[in-house]
Amino acid sequence: PEGRQSRQVYCPGHTCEGPKPRSERSCSEEDDPLCKICKVTIYGGGNLGRKEGKWHLRLGPGKYSSSDLEHQGVKCDDISSVKVEGHFCSTVVYEYGDFNKQHQGFKATLEEGEYDRDALAANNVKDNDISSLEVINKAGSVGLGGAVAFMLAVLSVVEMRAH
Repeated sequence: PEGRQSRQVYCPGHTCEGPKPRSERSCSEEDDPLCKICKVTIYGGGNLGRKEGKWHLRLGPGKYSSSDLEHQGVKCDDISSVKVEGHFCSTVVYEYGDFNKQHQGFKATLEEGEYDRDALAANNVKDNDISSLEVINKAGSVGLGGAVAFMLAVLSVVEMRAH
């Protein structure tokens, strides 16, 4: 199947840096493997798993509360960078572990790309303060299903513990 993504760029209170992303994207699965996937990798203890990074966890589409993340080996408030893979993939990150239901906190939507500490700060996300997140596959049926996403997360935990 083919998909189409629309995106508007909004930079509150400052000039947007860098190239403006395309406002629309069309995609054929056969042509581009990033049309098929939707995964988010979170990193702790460093920027995008570089030398100083301590751990990482790869997640498929779904909602992950602080309890879900801790169950998979993530330390509370230790997420320092995020990588979103897939043309139709995004993640919404929240300051509080219950998706900000009981308390007001930051909430930011991150589209495809890599977000180190500085890029997260540019999106009003505090370093080491992401407590829950949602991975969203905007292409609908394209991408990982819930069971596969769970197995991917379990395998990532095993990988984390092996290091």
